[in-house]
Amino acid sequence: MPETQSAKSHLPPWVTRYPSDPEYYIGVGGAPDSGNPTADLEHARANALAQLASEIEVSVRSDQTFRESTTSADSSSSTADIIVQTLTSQNLEGVELVDSFHSAADGYWFYFRLSKSAWDRIKNREMYELRDRILAMLGPLDVPSVSIAERLRRYSSALGLLRDSSYGGKITARLGGVRGVLDDLISARVSETLNGLAVSVDPGSMRFPPGRPPELAVRITTTEHRPIGVLKLEIRDSHGTVVAGMTTDSGGRFQGAISVSKMKSGKRLCTVGLSRAILDGVDEAVTSRAPQSPLELEVLPLAVHLQLAGPETLDSRWLVDSITSLLTQRYALAVLRETDISPFTLEVTVRGRNAPPNEYGIEFAYCSLSLIITRNQSRIAVLTTPEARGAGTTADQALRKAATVMFSNLRSDPAFEEAIDALFTNVWTEKGQK
Repeated sequence: MPETQSAKSHLPPWVTRYPSDPEYYIGVGGAPDSGNPTADLEHARANALAQLASEIEVSVRSDQTFRESTTSADSSSSTADIIVQTLTSQNLEGVELVDSFHSAADGYWFYFRLSKSAWDRIKNREMYELRDRILAMLGPLDVPSVSIAERLRRYSSALGLLRDSSYGGKITARLGGVRGVLDDLISARVSETLNGLAVSVDPGSMRFPPGRPPELAVRITTTEHRPIGVLKLEIRDSHGTVVAGMTTDSGGRFQGAISVSKMKSGKRLCTVGLSRAILDGVDEAVTSRAPQSPLELEVLPLAVHLQLAGPETLDSRWLVDSITSLLTQRYALAVLRETDISPFTLEVTVRGRNAPPNEYGIEFAYCSLSLIITRNQSRIAVLTTPEARGAGTTADQALRKAATVMFSNLRSDPAFEEAIDALFTNVWTEKGQK
């Protein structure tokens, strides 16, 4: 515990002027006296160690060759955190407490130092331990029975370990008979594996109505004489957004329905390729060469007959426009004329009720919506929304306000969005096909 000084004593010179020594990394830090010695001491000690780590981190960054793909605004703080973890994991080996200080007015202070030679020993030991751990992880991968999926998983894990350490780009090793920087050797292995893969998709273009999951066949092949293994795949649009995901069997094949219920109406040019999660930790320069296959998806309008029922005081044209706008913000609906043919009917009922009179002279009304989809007059799915409230000077005005509030609420309600997804999906279930 720091020696307590009188309130009139001067601060030690190492507090007022940060020490400097070419042979040592130095950390000075303090914390105010809050009356809780245990917590205050720990806080001051942590601040001093953080300063020590920060000084080491400046040295680490000046010695390190950074690649443009790995720099970020958060790299400095994360490197310092790693150094603190390293010192702690080594039980603060080599860290010396040079001096400490306490006064009620100035709080608690610690002065730590670590010789640069001691840090080099710690760093080299950690580097060797990390290198040996990674080489042990990658050792069995050249066996022909090891699948492509397992190789990619282990390569990604190894690169993740290097990325999360402070030794990225600094460890040299021999891998597969080649000596070099370990990050580069592993990335070259990933690139070689990816170059041998191909993705084929059948069909290459699909058109389907909303809620009906399209059927797709995907096959992953390799030029290497080894099994493919179970791989996670993704369908991504031209903006890189994941539209759907799927998982192959151990032979690299997928065949079945894909869930694209979140797709809005219209045509999208997409690609099918490996999930980004498989290549987590791999440089973008390598992952950009991952195999993929084009796929065109188009959500078609669902042709329906619209049957509307609602209070007579609400304008029917306004109701049709509001309902159509509400549903088409997510799905394409083609509202047919009575003479057109479609097995689907969308029955929409707007229910309104007025509240009893009150002493304030303000009219209140409540409004809710019921949606029913039928196929060949057989009910498939039903959705009823919660009531919304509106107020006005007349009963008709209050009801119109309640309906307006209801439509506004539903447009921004995630629960309604999910319910609509389920409603349209039910159109194509076994019940809906009957």
